[in-house]
Amino acid sequence: MNLIKKYDLIEEDNYSSEKSLLGFCYADNNIYFILSDRRKYKDTNEVKDKLDLCKLDLSDNTVTTVDNIFTPEGY
Repeated sequence: MNLIKKYDLIEEDNYSSEKSLLGFCYADNNIYFILSDRRKYKDTNEVKDKLDLCKLDLSDNTVTTVDNIFTPEGY
């Protein structure tokens, strides 16, 4: 399993979204990682990054968002 970096590109009407996993830490049967969502808007070529701290519970393989680290204005 590659938790260092994985990209998923999603195309929407007015933007493309690239999701990736950045880094990880293991604690108490959980893996914590940062989920990055980079949006590039087609009309302005503006790029905005959203960062969430997520947790993978290894006992039942569920992923939950623990906290939002950063969301830019107008995201």
